[in-house]
Amino acid sequence: MLSPQWDLYAHLAPKLAGQNVLEVGFGTGFGTLQLARTAARIMAAEVDADAVKFAQMAFPLGNVDWR
Repeated sequence: MLSPQWDLYAHLAPKLAGQNVLEVGFGTGFGTLQLARTAARIMAAEVDADAVKFAQMAFPLGNVDWR
């Protein structure tokens, strides 16, 4: 697929169905996007303020709290 990380998120997403997830260091947010399809809620933390702003703008998901 696109990257090993993408495959990892695709593999994990069904296992996290209905779960509350803490993701630390989400980077671009594309992996979080995959998890959000099945997870109940995600708190996604990232130290790069520009990455947080990008994710908030690009992926306005109701079950993800971008921080």
